[in-house]
Amino acid sequence: MSRAPKKQLSGLTADTDEDAEFFATADDGDAGALSFRLTPKQAIAKAALERALPNNILRAAQRGEPVVVLIDTANVAWTHELAVAALKLRPKPQVVSPVKPPTRYEPAEAPTILRPTFAITSDRGWLAPALVAAADVSVRVTLTPQVVEAALKLATGRKARVEPLDIVGLDVLDVASAIRPGESAAKAVRRMKEAVQSRTIGATKDDVPLLRDLVGYGAALATIQSIADDVEQVVAGGLDAKALPSLLIFGKPGVGKTLVARSFAKTVGLPLILTSVADWFASSNGHLGDVVVAAQRAFDRAVASSPSILFVDELDALPDRSAMDARSRDWWLPVVTGVLMMIDRTRGSGVVLIGATNYRDRLDDAIRRPGRFDRHVEVTAPQTVGELSAVLRHHLRGALENENLTGAARLGVGATGAQAEDWVRQAKEMARREDRPLALADLAMAIAPRDPRCEGVRRAVAIHEAGHAVVGRTLGQTIVSVSIIESGAANGATNFVPSPSILDRKGLERQVVIGLGGRAADELLSGGPSSGAQDDLRKVTQLAAAIHASFGLGATLASRTSYSAAGDLVAFDASLRRLVEADLARLMKTAREIVQRHRSEIEALAAWLVVHRFGTGADVEALLAGSTSMSSGRPPSPCPISSSS
Repeated sequence: MSRAPKKQLSGLTADTDEDAEFFATADDGDAGALSFRLTPKQAIAKAALERALPNNILRAAQRGEPVVVLIDTANVAWTHELAVAALKLRPKPQVVSPVKPPTRYEPAEAPTILRPTFAITSDRGWLAPALVAAADVSVRVTLTPQVVEAALKLATGRKARVEPLDIVGLDVLDVASAIRPGESAAKAVRRMKEAVQSRTIGATKDDVPLLRDLVGYGAALATIQSIADDVEQVVAGGLDAKALPSLLIFGKPGVGKTLVARSFAKTVGLPLILTSVADWFASSNGHLGDVVVAAQRAFDRAVASSPSILFVDELDALPDRSAMDARSRDWWLPVVTGVLMMIDRTRGSGVVLIGATNYRDRLDDAIRRPGRFDRHVEVTAPQTVGELSAVLRHHLRGALENENLTGAARLGVGATGAQAEDWVRQAKEMARREDRPLALADLAMAIAPRDPRCEGVRRAVAIHEAGHAVVGRTLGQTIVSVSIIESGAANGATNFVPSPSILDRKGLERQVVIGLGGRAADELLSGGPSSGAQDDLRKVTQLAAAIHASFGLGATLASRTSYSAAGDLVAFDASLRRLVEADLARLMKTAREIVQRHRSEIEALAAWLVVHRFGTGADVEALLAGSTSMSSGRPPSPCPISSSS
């Protein structure tokens, strides 16, 4: 038997032979009831449509009255299935169901309203404005437990109880895939639960602490808790859903941004749906359209399971359009613009949007602005011995419960939560290899392994870090910690309380002088400059370049590039390079002067660091206030020189 030709219905392709397989009747007692042979998708659509449409509208449609019904859906998949279901009503209505935006060549048009008309869409902007304005009633169709229960009865002939968390983050296609011919409704529900676990992180996982129990997040936690309080009021009905805030969490890698999002979700009792820019590429073939579709799928899942929380990680992987060349902009523009539109559509739909980035300054201005991400909260590494002790205690999960962790924590202040977790893992591995219980010494060894460097190198690193610390202290910065413990590629580190996010030129130049303090100490107190200041020089070059090329604080107002790209511009712009070099030479002179004036303090702190390896800000203050003559008074042992043939 040959197939009947297909006909196009405003984005929905309906097959007339498929129509013949259905039969539509209306019981006298249920004017608008849909009744036809059902597949799982059709059963879900039928159940959803019957529960969404008011009885008076169904009766008017059955009488053939020219009513206009506007149906908002969560995604294109819903649009398609509901359009098929609507076409089974009798008399057959007119269905407008766009599945993509109108274009210059295919504009949205309002049909003539001569019979019942159903406008079904996941984005009202895809419909003609006149059609939206003509709607007699508008409804939103969502996947609720009641809809799924009814669909299961229609598709399997049996009942099964469905809870909200059983379908969190699932859309119509996910649920339809869980319903199989010949299987029970209960088995379909179990399959839905498995799908939920693979796509979402439940808000009730036992290993996720509530916000009030999080440690090591400082002042940021109070701000995040206040946002959570607002969300709880919305969920409880005390505030309008449009008041749901959005949150941008930023901070360096490893500080625990994802844990904050999971804790936030558990605190407010909402499901958490995780996605990232990397996921969008990994779940597609990398083609432009597929990446946008993958992103849309994540946003659709959040809307379909609202109220919910959508956590978008690695936002800085979406480049700043102002910092791209023409070729890159041509490729990325549709992706960035598409994500911006998804964010806009998600706001006000019962979804709490949380974004995370390691580099807030690299984000496109349109992503950062209020209305997309309203509140920006910086999450930092634990700033005190007490905070890091609490973080270590959390990751130890009951181990070493009778031990005082202060001594171990002192060795690692300034480390991130991820580093603390890794230290605990290393310590447990040490004990496991030797088949003995975990000891405090294992943790201390993981945090600060034995230093294999010779005394001369240790002293050179100590002089360098002491230079940073004393110069910063002299310029009014508060020291958090100073360390000569190796960590990755870093020989040591000096941490200060973060400066205000907005600085004038003098404030920025103070940061440059502090960055040059280690190099100045190398020159004057440690036998001359070395390659150890490379990272410092990169950072101060970037900051000095940004003064002229980004912040408009030099001779011109023009902002030619973002802060993150300012350092790269120096290599290609000779005039900028001359300005930067002149600034660095002038500020280096200031750093040398400070080092010369505070020579004894730097040497005292360096000698102390060679012995103790790590000091808090309080340690440094006590040392410098108590003595200025603590240098060991002897030269360091020479380092062996290795050679190879």
